Amino acid sequence: MQSKRPIIALLSLLLLLAACETRRSTPAPQINTETGGDVSGAVIDSPNEATPTTADSLEISESKPATFDNSLTASGTVVSGTIDNPHRLMLFSDYDCAYCREFMTSDLRWIENELVARGALSIERVFVPMSQDGDHAARLAVCAAEQKKFPEADRWLSTHAIAAIDVEKFAKAIGVNVKKLLACTANKDLLAGNLQKAYEFGVQRVPFFVLGSDSWLGLVTREELREKIEEALR
Repeated sequence: MQSKRPIIALLSLLLLLAACETRRSTPAPQINTETGGDVSGAVIDSPNEATPTTADSLEISESKPATFDNSLTASGTVVSGTIDNPHRLMLFSDYDCAYCREFMTSDLRWIENELVARGALSIERVFVPMSQDGDHAARLAVCAAEQKKFPEADRWLSTHAIAAIDVEKFAKAIGVNVKKLLACTANKDLLAGNLQKAYEFGVQRVPFFVLGSDSWLGLVTREELREKIEEALR
């Protein structure tokens, strides 16, 4: 009987792991940090233990978006808010990820309006594209930030279909120079710093969050998110 215990323990572990698998059966693609943005596979959403929050539950005034600084760092990430703020939420995301877009259009706007705008918290956006469309969208976001138009680009990319984007129309919609935009996006190493940061934090799936000593994969409830932020700000 004792010899069967390791087998039973192994079967229990396998059942537990199976219960934690993502809602989709598609294997998680691996982030390629060596090709400067090329990735294998395509991701539509990511694993989340909780039901995604909805914009209906948030106190957001989209007609009056918050105003704050957006800075492009040396590694190619974008910091919204005071760049040297000791309280920083790192968001690893992909515009071609349904749960990332859910967060961008709901809780992220709440955080920007309620916390970033008054200097309590900064957000570092780290782009981790896992598809070609996501890679293109991330490049447009970073290059828009170079022309001081990141908020406009971010809101456009998180609320529009990103497959086969008409770059000229995109540039006109957010108010950037299309020639500069195209020249910037052509840089094959543009996202290398983002992917390197993702590698350093062991990020393989998105959305992934880092706040102080805490980190988590996937969306959490509004109450849990508030608690995490309050804990980090203490």
